Amino acid sequence: MAPRGSIGWVGLELVRAWLKPSWWAPACFLLPLLLAVPAAAAIQEYDDHPACDGKTIDQARRIVACTQIIEDRSETKHNRSIAYIIRGNAFNDRENYFLAIDDYGRAIELDPTNADAYYDRGIVRAKAGQIDLAIADYGEAIKREPKRPDAYYNRGLRWMDKGDNDRAISDFDVVLGLEPADAGAYYSRGNAWLDKKEFDRAIADFDQVLKLAPGDANSYYFRGLARLNKGENDQAIADFDKVAALAPDYAPAYSNRGQAWLGKGEFQRAVDDCDHAIKLDPKDADAYYFRGLAFAGKGDNDRAIADFDEVAALAPKFAGTYYHRGRARAGKGDADRAIADYDKAISLDPKDPDGYYYRGLAFAKKDDDDRAIADFDKAVEAGFKEAVIYVDRGSAWRRKGQYERSAADYDRAAAISPNNPLIYVLRAITWVQAGNYERAAADCDQAISIDPKSSDAYGVRASIWSRKKDYERAIADYNQAVSLDPANASNYYDRGLAWKKKGDYDRAIADYDKAISLNPKDAKYYDDRGLAWRHKGDLDRAMADANMAIELDPKDGGAYNDRGLVWAAKGDDDSAMADYGKAIALDPKQASAFYNRGNAWVRRENYDQAITDYSRTISIDRKDTSALVNRGDSWSHKGENERALADFDQALGLDPTNPRYYHGRGNVWLAMGEYDRAIADYARAFELDPRNARSYDGRGFVWLTKGDYARAVADYDKAITLDPKIAYAYLGRGIVSFHSGAAGKAAADFRRAAALKPNDAYLAIWLYLAERLGDGAGHLREATAKLDMKKWPAPAVRMLLGETSLAEALAAAEDSNPFKQSGNRCEATLFAAELAHVEGQGDEALRLYRGAARDCPNAYYESAAAKAALHELAP
Repeated sequence: MAPRGSIGWVGLELVRAWLKPSWWAPACFLLPLLLAVPAAAAIQEYDDHPACDGKTIDQARRIVACTQIIEDRSETKHNRSIAYIIRGNAFNDRENYFLAIDDYGRAIELDPTNADAYYDRGIVRAKAGQIDLAIADYGEAIKREPKRPDAYYNRGLRWMDKGDNDRAISDFDVVLGLEPADAGAYYSRGNAWLDKKEFDRAIADFDQVLKLAPGDANSYYFRGLARLNKGENDQAIADFDKVAALAPDYAPAYSNRGQAWLGKGEFQRAVDDCDHAIKLDPKDADAYYFRGLAFAGKGDNDRAIADFDEVAALAPKFAGTYYHRGRARAGKGDADRAIADYDKAISLDPKDPDGYYYRGLAFAKKDDDDRAIADFDKAVEAGFKEAVIYVDRGSAWRRKGQYERSAADYDRAAAISPNNPLIYVLRAITWVQAGNYERAAADCDQAISIDPKSSDAYGVRASIWSRKKDYERAIADYNQAVSLDPANASNYYDRGLAWKKKGDYDRAIADYDKAISLNPKDAKYYDDRGLAWRHKGDLDRAMADANMAIELDPKDGGAYNDRGLVWAAKGDDDSAMADYGKAIALDPKQASAFYNRGNAWVRRENYDQAITDYSRTISIDRKDTSALVNRGDSWSHKGENERALADFDQALGLDPTNPRYYHGRGNVWLAMGEYDRAIADYARAFELDPRNARSYDGRGFVWLTKGDYARAVADYDKAITLDPKIAYAYLGRGIVSFHSGAAGKAAADFRRAAALKPNDAYLAIWLYLAERLGDGAGHLREATAKLDMKKWPAPAVRMLLGETSLAEALAAAEDSNPFKQSGNRCEATLFAAELAHVEGQGDEALRLYRGAARDCPNAYYESAAAKAALHELAP
């Protein structure tokens, strides 16, 4: 399907209207109008007035001589009538048309049967602009002489002046019936057919003229126009070549030949011909116009605009100029000035659908889909019938999220052009966004059946498989798309996304590399490659790609968000949060930036700010279950377990098959002391994911808290078997050993945990206590080199090292978060109890254990340890 508004098509359409006012002016630039001269009346020779009919006498003497005859009352009415006619002809020659008309009228009064008087008056009335009266006079002449061809011919010309080509053709038919070799009648009838867009008939008449008058440049010229309008560009060029040879200084021959070259896509030849036309006639608006179209075809929009500026100055009311200048400006990305030009074109020609259509495209480019749709509607009302308008309107509806309306417009497009695969591909995209994957896949299948080489269809179908998490089929379709269109960077990029979702980051990176080699200016390719490098742990490469993405598109909030993730992975939360802030400033509706900043606040233990950011995430996307569960965790860290429970319930309502959410809710039940409910949620997590190690770890902690140490150890063993890198599973199991008299086993578990998380102060503390319990010296002081000694539980570490007292540690436990403060005091108390226990201060240890068991929050390991200690020390 040829694109609507291609240079050749639009140019051909517009030239019909553009040239129409000038068609008749050059009609006589070589041939005078045939038979358009007043008839010479037969007159008796007067010895005393020979000058009246003197063929070589100047008009003034003829007027005097004829006046003598007119005023001689002894002359017959017939002779005086003829003298009026001859004097009228003399006035006509002097362009005194109204005096001439008066004389012809007096001639008719004297002799109403004189056809010459009517005929000659018709000619002069036509010159005076009295077209209707001229037609009437030719009719009177014909009544008196029904076989008079010159009267029919000139009446035909006047019908053409009025735009009544049918009557004109009828008169020319009569002329040719009377005089079959009359070249002028063929020529004028050809022009009438041309005006009626009956191009084949026009060409046939010009053919006849050229048989009778082989050197007639006029007929070559107008036959060339007819062929041009038929799209017969080669034949049109041949005719304009003839005109150029016969009349080398006639500018329109070159400008219209330029238009024919335009139709052939020979833009430079079009420019050359228009250059020559402009040299011959610097005010030839057609030449500037066609040259502007040629420059546009060459992609030189600046020179195209300059030429359209010239046309606007020469012919300010020609709508086509503004329309095409608007298209050139749109090609430069200047949507606002393009719209201004389309406005002007529409004001001049409000019935032209193209102006509305292209203005609609400009509004769409400005993301103003409401105004785009309004213009597409107007274009349809004005008669735009091609499929492309429904395609573009359908795309606008899709961008607005109006998927049913979008699909309906694609339906209309498909009805007009059922074998165009692109329509089905675009409708498939609409169905994908609407979540109707079955209909989307069916449309892709249809597109492929029409064109098995449609890479777009394979690409969209691949995206459907990817959304359905069928990555094998997605990659298979992307492979097809790549093989069909190996120069299309987006195919590699999309396949890279599928590899990333499969966790195959090496193949993903290879595809991103290829996409970047084909299109090194697309920021998102670097952005996603950076994400893949981050997943592989190559943070320096990830950072380099994130920086490049931002350099290429500094207004892309997503790129800042993703660089923030790299900073976070490098442990630089300050830089991460700065990037999340930039992302939010650029795109306040970017939920992921709020979410990631919330995670950074959590790492800083600022749960109030975290909750604020998670809440913003949820306000943007109420179905973001990750934000809900993270907010739930934050509420739990503040001790607001009812609110935490509500968030987990909502997340499970949205995604009831996610084991992580059951695990998280189980933690909340644990914090609330609802141990059986916690166990039930962990069990549900096992059902959904039997290899969910963290849920075994969680249930093990519940058993530990409930004092069921055998079950606790069994669950910790299972968790460690499934995932040997869960540090706190070793901690829980180690606490059981620690308070079961197995200091060596406890130390072994704590040592494994500390090796996994060497920066974790709690694990370092428990390892120190186990080492001390086993009569070792302990290595806590050495461990402090890797610990953050500026935040809690650093005061507890110093207390264990004998640098501060319990009272000082409790004073340092203060926190703006009351729940956190309670937990800190619990930890200090428990660790003081364990130290007393290690040092053999049984009574003091017992007192402190009881205090910790009473005051510690349910979900704290210190609470479970205090209960285990009391169980161990019980008589």
